[in-house]
Amino acid sequence: MKKIIVTICTLAVALSMSVNAFAAVEDASAGTKKAALEQKKTEITAFKESVKEHRDIVKENREVNKSLAQGNANLRKALKEKLKALKESGVELDADTAAKLEALNAELKSLTTELKNTKGDIKDIAVEKKESIKARDYEAMDAAFVEIGDIQAARNADMTRINEILKEMNTLLE
Repeated sequence: MKKIIVTICTLAVALSMSVNAFAAVEDASAGTKKAALEQKKTEITAFKESVKEHRDIVKENREVNKSLAQGNANLRKALKEKLKALKESGVELDADTAAKLEALNAELKSLTTELKNTKGDIKDIAVEKKESIKARDYEAMDAAFVEIGDIQAARNADMTRINEILKEMNTLLE
């Protein structure tokens, strides 16, 4: 009977120690998991910051684009009024001025065609970006914002050149 009690006590002590050993292993794996979660959280935060920076650039480019479009519309309107006034007054342009206006108009048409070719690209990318947002794919969202920013920068450069051409055309008609 003594042997049975000693054996039971020994088993009880041994099992109570093994439970603590398993708990220590679980605590170590929980610590590893926690560290991995913290690292992933840091990475996600960094991606979010990158996406936010690129999104802000896209917003700024959009505002520049709107102001350039408004400026170009005003310059086109002024050009149209000057041409109408010239036509009504019966004044004819000299050959040199007319040739310059023709060359500027040809460049203006080519730039306008370039703008029309990129018009729907941003919308297509935005649709793809919405799917990335739902999937929480920050890398794809960041890439989409970069691509949109590049397209906007090219469009803004074209619109700036159009603005310069329209100003030059208005100056020639004065």
